[in-house]
Amino acid sequence: ELHSMMGLRSCWPRPVVLLILSLLSCYSYNLSEARHHHQKLPSAVVVGTVYCDTCFQSDVSKGSHYISGATVAVECQEGSSRPAFYQEVKTNNQGKFEVVLPFS
Repeated sequence: ELHSMMGLRSCWPRPVVLLILSLLSCYSYNLSEARHHHQKLPSAVVVGTVYCDTCFQSDVSKGSHYISGATVAVECQEGSSRPAFYQEVKTNNQGKFEVVLPFS
């Protein structure tokens, strides 16, 4: 309801897709490195910005509106098992968020 009042209904899927793609590439890279070197993984940090761009460009433009207070969920899962990690955070005033992923 909030995003339809703000006219953001068509903008929400893009940040979600970008976040998922960023997370998957970061997560898969770290897993492949760990298997290759057989060592303990360092912590990883997922960072991002949630914004609405009316022109749907692949970059932030002057027409972009940062979305503060948006809830971003990060979930890590191996195979079809239960999620090994799940955390929700809110974006700050500039639409930015950060989640530290614990690896063991």
